[in-house]
Amino acid sequence: MSEKQIDHKAMGAAVASQATGLGRTALSLGLVRLLGFIGAAWALVTFIGDASPMTLVTLLVVAAVYAALTLWHGSVEDKRSRLRGLLEYHKRGADRCAGNWDHGQADGARFCEDWHAYARDVDVVGPKGLYALLNTTGSAMGEERLASWLLEEQSVSETQQVQVQELAAHHQWRARWWSVLRHRLDADEEALHTSLSNWLKNPGKPPSVLLGVGAWLFRLLALALVVWAVNALGGPGGAVVTLVVAMLWYPINNMSHRYITVDRDPMHIDRHVRAWREALAVIEEQSFAHPELKALAARAGAADGAAAKLLPITAGLAQARNPLWQFLVGAVTLGDWWFVRRLHTWHGLHAEQLQETIEIIAQMDALCCVASYAAEQGGAWVQPASDKELLKATNLAHPLLPRAVRVGNDICLRSGSVLLLTGANASGKSTLMRALVLSAVLARIGAPVCAESCSLQPLRLATVMRVQDDINAGTSRFQAEVHALRRVLDRIEEDDSRPMLAAFDEILGGTNSHERHIGTRAIVRHLKTMNGVVIVTTHDLDLVNLAEEEDGRFHLAHFADRAVEQGFDSDVAFDYLLREGALQSTNALRVMRAAGLPLDDMTTDEIHTSVNKEHSHG
Repeated sequence: MSEKQIDHKAMGAAVASQATGLGRTALSLGLVRLLGFIGAAWALVTFIGDASPMTLVTLLVVAAVYAALTLWHGSVEDKRSRLRGLLEYHKRGADRCAGNWDHGQADGARFCEDWHAYARDVDVVGPKGLYALLNTTGSAMGEERLASWLLEEQSVSETQQVQVQELAAHHQWRARWWSVLRHRLDADEEALHTSLSNWLKNPGKPPSVLLGVGAWLFRLLALALVVWAVNALGGPGGAVVTLVVAMLWYPINNMSHRYITVDRDPMHIDRHVRAWREALAVIEEQSFAHPELKALAARAGAADGAAAKLLPITAGLAQARNPLWQFLVGAVTLGDWWFVRRLHTWHGLHAEQLQETIEIIAQMDALCCVASYAAEQGGAWVQPASDKELLKATNLAHPLLPRAVRVGNDICLRSGSVLLLTGANASGKSTLMRALVLSAVLARIGAPVCAESCSLQPLRLATVMRVQDDINAGTSRFQAEVHALRRVLDRIEEDDSRPMLAAFDEILGGTNSHERHIGTRAIVRHLKTMNGVVIVTTHDLDLVNLAEEEDGRFHLAHFADRAVEQGFDSDVAFDYLLREGALQSTNALRVMRAAGLPLDDMTTDEIHTSVNKEHSHG
C-alpha cells in the first residue's frame, strides 16, 4: 500500500473551480431576483390601482417567477455551501497528509479516564494523538463510536478491515458524507444528540385523550368566533376578534411544550433530522460490495422511512417558533398541541427506528474515519498471526511521527516471552513500545499499521509509562507508579484467556537503585508467567542477567548511540535501529558533560572509559 493515495490538493482545486462557477451563477441569480422583486412590487401596485383580471394575472405570473427564482437561488447557494464543506474537507486532508492534524477538533480526552490502561501512555488521546488524527467525524455519534473502538477492548467486526479497505477507495463518497453532516450540524450537535438519546429513553408523558379533545373544542370555538366576527362585524372587526382570541389562546397553546422532554430548540432538532435523513440517503444510494456494508445500506433505507415521517413534525415544531405563527396562527389553531400529539404518536411507533438511525450514522461515521486514515496515511494491512507469534512486523514505525523522521524496525513478539530493551536516553526504546501498542490498536479497528508488513493476534493492552505525582491527592510519583503497576497486574489476572501485550517503561524509577532492582526483578519474573508478552525498558544493566538465569523466556535487545565527533566532549546521535543483545556502553556522563554540568576528574575518567568501551564494541 502506498504512503499516500489521495491528492487532496488536486481534488480541492477541482472543487474550488466548481465553487467559483456557482458563485458567478449565484451572483447573476441575485441580480435577476432583485429585478423580479421590483417587477412583483410594480405588479402589486398596478393591481391595487386597477383590480382587473389582466393585472391579477400579471401579478400572479410575476410572483410565480419571483418564487421560482428564489428557489433556484436557494438551491445554488445550498450547493455552494456543500462545496465549501468539500473544500474544508480536502484542506484538512492535505494537512493531515503533511503531518498537521491539529484543527481544534476533539482529541478524545473527554472519553478517556485518567487511569486508562494504555491510552494516555501511548498518545491515543490528547493533542496530536491518534484519536485526533483519525477524527474526521461529522457527528457526535461518530466521535463516540470512534472513541469506543480505540479505548474499549470490545470486539469489532472480524471483517471490519475489509469494509475499511472498500470505503478507503471511495474518496469522493467519503468527502460527500462528511460535507452532508457538516453542512447542517453545528457545535450544538453533541448536546442535541444527548437530548435526543435521553428522549428515546424517556419521551415524557403524552397528552391525555381528554386534553386532545379539549384542544379540538377550543379550535372549533376559535373558528366559530372568527367566522362570526367577520360576518357580523366585517373585516376590521374580524381582525380585532382574531387578535383577542390569539391572546387568550396563546397560554393554552404554550402549555403543550411541557409534554416534550427534548430540551433543545425545535429549529435545531429539525436541522439535525434533515441532516440525518440526508446522511441515510447518502448511505442508501451508494453501491457497496461487502455484505455488511450492503446490510448497513438496507438498514439506512428502512430508518429513512421513519425519519421521513418525523421530518414534517419537527418542521412544524420549528415553524412554531416563527413569531407570526407563535402569536397568531398557532395560538388561534392550537397548532403546537397538534404537533406534540403527532410527535408522541410517532415515538410510540418509530422510536426504535430513530435509535437505529443514530446507530447507523455512528457506525458509518467511524468507519469513514478509519478509511480516510488508511487512504491518507497508508501502511500494511494486518494479517492473522500464528499461535506462537503474537506480533511480527517488518519496518514497523511510530504512526504519529513525521514521515521524514520515522525509522522502522523489524520485530517479532512470541507468546510467553519477556523483551528487555536497553539503550541510552532518547535512543528510541519508548518510541518502539508505543509503536507496538498503537499497532495493536490500529489493527483492532481495521486500520493499516505503520509498517511494510504485519501479522498479529487480537491483544489486550496495558502500559505503565507516564506516571506523575499528584499534589492534591498527596501521592508521590513512586506511589502513583506502584498503584499503576497494581492495576496492570489486576487487569492481567481478570482475564487470562486472551493474550496481553504489557509494556513498562523504567519500572520503579522513583526509588533508590537497590530496592528498585529487587522490585523490578520480582515484578518481571511474575509477569513472565502471563498469557502474552511483556516489554520492559530499563537502564538497570544488571537486570539483563535475568536472561541468563531464566529458561529462555527472556530476550535482550538494545538501541545504541554514537558520538557525533570523536572525543568525550562530543554530543551523541542515534540511528534508532534495534539491535540484538544487551547494551555495551552508556552515554549519560557524556551528555552531562556536553551540557556543561560540573563533573570532577574522577567522572572525567569514567567518561573516557565509557567512550573507549563504546569504540571497542563499534
